[in-house]
Amino acid sequence: MIENIKKFTQLTEEKKALKQKLRDIQVELDALENQIEEHFVESGVSSMKVGGRTVYLRKQLFVSPNAMEGESPEDAKRRACRALQTSGLGWLVSEGYNSNTLRAVIREMQEDGHEFPLTLTDALKITERYRVGVRH
Repeated sequence: MIENIKKFTQLTEEKKALKQKLRDIQVELDALENQIEEHFVESGVSSMKVGGRTVYLRKQLFVSPNAMEGESPEDAKRRACRALQTSGLGWLVSEGYNSNTLRAVIREMQEDGHEFPLTLTDALKITERYRVGVRH
């Protein structure tokens, strides 16, 4: 069992190092992408073949609520949802909650010894799971 624990800690450290390496690579990729995009746009080029690979500009579409001056992000989202509903796109809008926030609230309620209302205990499945961790 000691060997398993040693291996677990070794792999945990290796995973941590690889995650950092991936973050470093992403920073470098982001900088290169900006330079390549600028070059393509300035040169009027949409793609180039280099080393057997084709590098190209691809268009991505991003859509988010348009917050008016002084409007909170939450209010802008609510306004966008109403606009979607009145524009015949109501099927895109759903009532929901953020599971991470819910988990934090439930954890806080447990730590404070609060009783859960029956409506919550009927509607939510609350379970705990133990995971093996490593720390220095």
